[in-house]
Amino acid sequence: MSDVCLQVGAYTFELHKLILSASSDVFKAMLTNKTWPEAHGQPVVLIEEPQCESVFARFIEYIYSGELYLSHSSVCPLLTLADKYNVREMIPLCRAYMLKNLDAPVSQSCVLQWLKMAKLRNDTELETAIMGFVECNFSLVMQTSDFMAADLDIVVNILASSRLVVHNETMLLYATLLWLETFVESGHHSDESIKNVFQCVLGHLRWTMLTADEISCLQDCSVLRQFFQKYRQYCFAQQFPLYILQQHYLNENKDFLQSTSLCFTCGELSQKTNMCELKMYSYSGKLRSTMSYDYDHFCHSSCNKSSKCRNWNSEGDFKLPRIYINDYWCTALTISNFHAFPQYGTQTFLFSTPGISDSFSRNTLEWEVEMCPKGVHFPPAVLIGLERDGNKLVEESSLKTVRLSVMSHSEQELPLKVEVNVLIQTSSRVEPGRAFVERCVSRTCIFDSLNQRHNLDDIVPHEEIAKYLRPESTLPSLHLTSSMAFTLYIVIKKIPYVRVT
Repeated sequence: MSDVCLQVGAYTFELHKLILSASSDVFKAMLTNKTWPEAHGQPVVLIEEPQCESVFARFIEYIYSGELYLSHSSVCPLLTLADKYNVREMIPLCRAYMLKNLDAPVSQSCVLQWLKMAKLRNDTELETAIMGFVECNFSLVMQTSDFMAADLDIVVNILASSRLVVHNETMLLYATLLWLETFVESGHHSDESIKNVFQCVLGHLRWTMLTADEISCLQDCSVLRQFFQKYRQYCFAQQFPLYILQQHYLNENKDFLQSTSLCFTCGELSQKTNMCELKMYSYSGKLRSTMSYDYDHFCHSSCNKSSKCRNWNSEGDFKLPRIYINDYWCTALTISNFHAFPQYGTQTFLFSTPGISDSFSRNTLEWEVEMCPKGVHFPPAVLIGLERDGNKLVEESSLKTVRLSVMSHSEQELPLKVEVNVLIQTSSRVEPGRAFVERCVSRTCIFDSLNQRHNLDDIVPHEEIAKYLRPESTLPSLHLTSSMAFTLYIVIKKIPYVRVT
C-alpha cells in the first residue's frame, strides 16, 4: 500500500516513501524531515518543466526497477530530474547514452539541446565531446529543427569556431539567415534586441573566405534579396562587407515578393550550395581565391571591433579559414582495394592548398603525404660511431599504427606553420548508407630547415581499421565481394607564425 502521493502536472503517482528515500537524498529530506512542508501535505505537488513532466513516469520506473529507457528527446529531461533529485546511479547512464548516440537521424537529433545541458551542468567532458561532433558534422546539424531552436549563445559559439567543418562559408551563411528568421518570427522581441542579435550573429561570418565565384553567386541569390528586403531595418553595412550585395539589395527600389518565410528550408541548404557550385569555375580542380588586399582592407574597415559578442580567442581568428571540405581546401587520400594493399606498404599523394596567411597572399602551398595504413616497418640498421666501443646494431622492428607523414615542398615559404586536419568518416549505425565524420585529428606543425617531415600516428586505431572501410563503388558488382577502400580527408591551413629571436 502506498503512503505518499506525488502530483506532477496532470500526472499522479501513488508511491512509497521508503523506496523514494532509498534512491534519492532529496526525496528523503523532503518526505521525512518535518521542517519540509512536503512531509505533511498530501498530495506532494512537484513543479517541473513540461518536458520533465512528460518523462516523470520513466524517472519513477527507474527508481523502482533500475531499468531506464532512453531516447534522443527524453535523455535531457531525465538527466535534469536525476540531477535535481540526486539519483546518482542514473546520471552516468544518461551521460553514456549521449556520448554513444551523438549520430542520429536529422529528424531526431537533439545534440544542441544536449550541448546546452552539458554547459549548464559544467560537464566539461560531455561538452567537449558534443561540441566536437557538432563541429565535425555541422552540415547535418544545421538541417535539424534542433539548430533552428538553439539559443543565441550556442549559435554564436558554433559560428565563432575555426574548427567548424563546412563545405564553404556560403553554406554557413544560408544556415545563419534561416536561424535569424526563425528567431525573429518565433517570439516577441524588441527591435533593439533583434538588431543586437543580428549584429552578434552576422559578425561571426568570415567574409574574407568567400571566393570570387561565391560572391558572384550571392549577387544573384533570391534568398539574400528577400532576406534583406524583409529585414532591412535590422541590417547594417558593418555586418555585410560585400558592398556589391548591399548596393544591389539594400538600395534597390524594386518591388520584391513578400512572404512569411524564406524560400528554402533546412533540408534544402545543401541544394542551395550545390546550385552555387554550378556557377563556380575551377582550374586544376581548385577554385580561384579572391583574397586581395583591397577586399581584405574593406572587410577590416567594415568590422565593428568593439562588438561585445565577439568571443573568439583572438581578434585574428575571424579571418582564419575554417575546415572547408570543398576541392579548393580539402583533398581525399584513398587507398583502393585495401585488402590487397601490402603489409607496411606506403602510398604517396601530391597536392596543393591555399597559401592564405595573415597577409592573405594568393600563392599555393605544395605538399607530399605518405600514408601507411597497415603499420610501419623498420629494417635492421647499423649506427656507425655512436657508441664508445664501436657501432651499434639496431634490430628489425615494426609499429602497428595508421600513419600519415606530411612533407612540405614549398621551400620558399619556410619557416611555415600550419594546422593539419585529418577527417575520419565512418558509416552511420542509425541510417545505413549515410556517413558522418567521427572525429577530426588536428596537429599544429612547423616546417623549417630542421623539421621537414611530421608524422601523425594512430589516425585511427590500427586494430579497428576495418570499421572505416567502404565499398569503392555503389554499382552492382559481378564479384562475390566488392573492393573496399580506405579514405581520409586532409585540410591543411596556414596560420600566422611569429619567430621568437
